[in-house]
Amino acid sequence: MNGVSSGLIQTLEDLYRSSNACVRINEEYTDWFDICRGVEQKCVTSSWLFIQEYECELRIDELSVKCLMYADDQVILAPLACGLQEMINKMNDSVKKRGMKVNVCKTKVMLFERGESTT
Repeated sequence: MNGVSSGLIQTLEDLYRSSNACVRINEEYTDWFDICRGVEQKCVTSSWLFIQEYECELRIDELSVKCLMYADDQVILAPLACGLQEMINKMNDSVKKRGMKVNVCKTKVMLFERGESTT
């Protein structure tokens, strides 16, 4: 990661390398298990880490992805619908490689044509 000290990188690696959890079900706790992917919820570094990892993947090949991101929310901009579909496919492939998935129920597309918008 450009511009990040090796000490901070080491600290973050140590934090995530030793992450584990258990789950409470009906007032009983499961055995502890290792957490192997994702970022910690409500941690101040989580949004930044997600963006750093994800943004690198979106800059590969000749495809120029125009996007705005915050945490796990993203807006992708494209001048043509076919270009947008290509970007969405590339994004979907990227998140699958990391064991994540796009929540289709929360996904929206908006087209702007001649000053009008359709959702």
